[in-house]
Amino acid sequence: MPDQLTNIADAARREIRRQEGRAAAQLAGAYAQVWERIQRDLRNVTAQIANARRRGIEVNESWLVQNVRLDALSRQIELAMAGFDIVVNARVRQMQAEALEIKKASAQATMRIVRPEFWFFPDSVMRELVGFLADGSPVNSIINLREIQTGSKIRDTLIKGVGLGWSPRRMEREARQTAGQVLSHVLRIHRTESLRAFREAGYLARNDRPDIYRGWVWLSAADSRTCPSCWAMHGTIHRNNARLDDHPNGRCTARDLIRGFPNPDIKTGEELFKKLSLEEQGQVLSPAKLEAYRAGEITLGDLVHRRRSRAFGTTRREASLGRALQAS
Repeated sequence: MPDQLTNIADAARREIRRQEGRAAAQLAGAYAQVWERIQRDLRNVTAQIANARRRGIEVNESWLVQNVRLDALSRQIELAMAGFDIVVNARVRQMQAEALEIKKASAQATMRIVRPEFWFFPDSVMRELVGFLADGSPVNSIINLREIQTGSKIRDTLIKGVGLGWSPRRMEREARQTAGQVLSHVLRIHRTESLRAFREAGYLARNDRPDIYRGWVWLSAADSRTCPSCWAMHGTIHRNNARLDDHPNGRCTARDLIRGFPNPDIKTGEELFKKLSLEEQGQVLSPAKLEAYRAGEITLGDLVHRRRSRAFGTTRREASLGRALQAS
């Protein structure tokens, strides 16, 4: 029985990741179209710079202000980002809805095993969750690409490039890196918010039916891409009223504990990590942290740093070595 329920939790997490991967590809494709528009405008500017230099004209910030419509370029970039912003918000909302359906199916699969007479997902939970995502989700405040001011940053990049004598090609490359931060930002938030919806659905369901649920177990991916904090949390047991406060981009999920059924035989992250080879441990810990860990100066638990941010609330992240040594 415990294996079946753990498998259900793992399967749900994998399905979330598959859907997130498909959505990420769609967002990357939409961003590529936006970048193509920005690049055309950017190349017009760098072509003017290259032409002026060929004619022996000193190209500096003053020349840019007088001869190139940098403010217009900045506004055009922000307009393009505003359009992408609409696409991103719509896709995140869709992914959240898909995550809720995955959680609903997961909960139903669990109930069919442990309580066949109670197989549905409570409507009250869904209603409360819709309200939570509308009002409490950081999507509303974070995915606003206009606030990132990409146009102004690219404008500043051009001014800096002219001052340092960069080639037009390098200016374009630097501008692309600046704009590329937007996509990284979007993908991180998209992944975080879809998993947040999934986890919040579980949290509300457990608190809605304490007669069925008695807590949950923290499950991480427990692989080379799992951070030390998530390794430490793996296998830990929590009450219904505790949220799985993973860090942004985290891949952890909760395995429900059902009343009347024993705890599953899940090894803790500390136990699993000790069995890894030195090379495998080195893929998770930095050299300095690995040395301290092997010397018994710190444990994985010492590397869990809990913090609170305006955007994400409480999250657990990897602590610095100094903080870990103080905690040990």
